[in-house]
Amino acid sequence: MKILDCTLRDGGYYTNWDFDSITVDNYIKYTNNLPLEFIEIGYRNPKNINNYNGEFYYTPIKTLKLFKAKSNHKISIMIDFKNFKLNDVESLIKECKGYVDLVRIAIHPDSLDKSQGIINGIKGYGFEVGLNIMYLSKWDIENIKNEIKKIENLDYLYLADSYGAVFPEELEKILNEIKKVVNCSIGFHSHDNLELAFANTLT
Repeated sequence: MKILDCTLRDGGYYTNWDFDSITVDNYIKYTNNLPLEFIEIGYRNPKNINNYNGEFYYTPIKTLKLFKAKSNHKISIMIDFKNFKLNDVESLIKECKGYVDLVRIAIHPDSLDKSQGIINGIKGYGFEVGLNIMYLSKWDIENIKNEIKKIENLDYLYLADSYGAVFPEELEKILNEIKKVVNCSIGFHSHDNLELAFANTLT
């Protein structure tokens, strides 16, 4: 069992991905004492001059260097597939080598058939790659299985319960189906809308 903490990356939705230095230092200090495999510190997004988002929406190299120097854990970043192009792999991901261990790709189920090029590009630079498939409660499981079994070069496949709407018995059935078509490790990302996040995580 490997635990990935994404407090800063996911918490950024409430702070516009801005965190003061005291919060960041405390985060590193206290997570260093936890049995985590990865900390996912932010997104790596292309710059958009028309919108302001904070440091952890872009996670610049200086931020990666800080975490690499101070954290005891492997470092993960996330990309949002809908904001990402194949040439962004070289411009945004290549320079993360040496600071980042895992790149996770947040993706809508309808885009799975377009993901292989970006997966290959990231993997080609030596990173571990995870595919974080969103909207678990809305999945057409047979369609998802058909697409997943075509995808190569994955280290992790995450089931993301984006709406927090899956019940443990449903999750168990979905997991058993997914296990039939993947060779990589399977992860789960819960939300607590129905107060079932902990129960689902145990499942």
